[in-house]
Amino acid sequence: VGLSRLLCDTPALLEDSNGQQIWAQTFKGVVGILTSQSFTARDIEDDEADADIGYDATFSRLSLAAKKPDDPFAHVSDPVSVFTQAVQTLSSQRPGVLGPIIQGSLSDDPKLASGFQTMIQQA
Repeated sequence: VGLSRLLCDTPALLEDSNGQQIWAQTFKGVVGILTSQSFTARDIEDDEADADIGYDATFSRLSLAAKKPDDPFAHVSDPVSVFTQAVQTLSSQRPGVLGPIIQGSLSDDPKLASGFQTMIQQA
């Protein structure tokens, strides 16, 4: 979600060729994350259910006492739709600019290209 906002809420990246290269590589990375097999919308699971409670004579980290990291985007239930909507909004604000950059960034990886196409169709 953070990278989606960085890409789509920072139009200055699209102003010059260096910025466009950065945008394209970041876009490719986000698509790679969102289309990977290990990514699910529910990556955050409750670790307390998996905790084994018992006695062990060796040093044990107090996993139940550790502070859980704060998720600044806990309110976002579907990061894929947030990303696709943000890209579509940016594309409509800058017609003809984003399409070639996206095609160029995904042209060397057909798996990512088809994954992005699927994401757009499901949005």
